Amino acid sequence: FARRALGIALYTARKESKRVGKRTTGYDAKRFLNDIKKDLGYDKFSSFLALKGDVTLMFALDVTGSMHNEIKASKEIIKAISQNDRNEPVDYILTTFSDPI
Repeated sequence: FARRALGIALYTARKESKRVGKRTTGYDAKRFLNDIKKDLGYDKFSSFLALKGDVTLMFALDVTGSMHNEIKASKEIIKAISQNDRNEPVDYILTTFSDPI
């Protein structure tokens, strides 16, 4: 579910930024997460982002040059998720990958 939701977020952010000719902002990512929270309700949202537990969140980011717009949107979503208030400690892992040279 999480991968699908974030994929939809990236697609929507990219489509919107092209439509209106603007960059995706941190505000857009936060608004997206708040919309998910509103739709799911706090308990399901807390479970979705593991707000109430000792967890490790891992992000894999494609840094291939052709992914420029997606990289910006991904960074904003990662920031919004990592800045969410949590009740327990969280370990974060960020890994990047790209096309071989």
